[in-house]
Amino acid sequence: MLNIHGSLISNVPNYPAGPDRDLTTVTILRSTLSRVLTDALAREGVAVHTNKHLVSIEQPSDFSLGVMATFMDGTSAYGDIVVGADGVHSTVRTALFPDRVPHEAGFVGYAGVVDDNPFFDWTPSELQTCADTTTGRSLQVLRVSKDQLFWVMYEPKHHQTDLGNWKPRFDANLSQEKQRLMELAKRWELQSVVPWMIRYAKEIATITPHFIEPLPQWSKYNCVLVGAAKHAMPSFLGHACALALEDVDVLAELLARLPNDPRRAFQMYQELRYPRVKMIWDIVREETRKMSGATQMEVKVGDFALRWSAAFSSMKRGNLTPKEILLYDGRGAVLELLSRNGSSQRRN
Repeated sequence: MLNIHGSLISNVPNYPAGPDRDLTTVTILRSTLSRVLTDALAREGVAVHTNKHLVSIEQPSDFSLGVMATFMDGTSAYGDIVVGADGVHSTVRTALFPDRVPHEAGFVGYAGVVDDNPFFDWTPSELQTCADTTTGRSLQVLRVSKDQLFWVMYEPKHHQTDLGNWKPRFDANLSQEKQRLMELAKRWELQSVVPWMIRYAKEIATITPHFIEPLPQWSKYNCVLVGAAKHAMPSFLGHACALALEDVDVLAELLARLPNDPRRAFQMYQELRYPRVKMIWDIVREETRKMSGATQMEVKVGDFALRWSAAFSSMKRGNLTPKEILLYDGRGAVLELLSRNGSSQRRN
């Protein structure tokens, strides 16, 4: 992490691939990850229905009666359980816990993907961050494939330029927003390459991060929540998506080992996952508060505050090392918990 003058504030550990490594850092676009998962489902013969908007869930207190999901187009689907993996604005969460609503994190982001180009004089092989501690603005650049770079610029909402009715991906205003972001980037030490990445982005998408504190209850009858549906937060070093993948890994393992008792699986899933999710959520919430600048005074705290922004990756937090935070064995955690509560046979 660098300040706008190019001085080092903090290092974020990177774990390149290697034959003897138990942890490897991978950067990937979410669209690419989605395609990988969708292709895997197709190979397994799992049907995926798109353009479905959930409007209601009907579930009796008797688990054996299953659950019915009804969609806006008038169709419905019946099953044993519903897994709400529908993100920060989760319809499933709203149906289960209508009083739990997300709130904005206080800043807005602008993101783009650009093809690598020989005239770029700097191409990152790992996450790079440049932060302006006087305004709370920041820039992140990372390589997401052999020939593509992803960049995202964040700024607190109280610094945001009024763009009227501008909407992302509208060609009529794309050049206007590119120009504004290019002018912003010229203040930073990486100005030789960043304006080019902005200029040649094929489109710019807005990002409005939200928070939802981890819910005290993650399931109700036949329904259970995973990922941002139950603990929304801005993506910080990839933890937002990573936590969701960990959730799915643990929940799938428990359901396979407790096929006749899904509600117990739901309870154990929350028991296992809540401490880790809450720990990382608290870290991200605190660092986001520093970056977004709840007040002008907080923004002007400067480099000292930002040196702690990557603290959980460069230093110990309590009894946890950075590797222990990043490396998580969900299946091992399940087996350990089951061994304390009686063993079970896994069903494939």
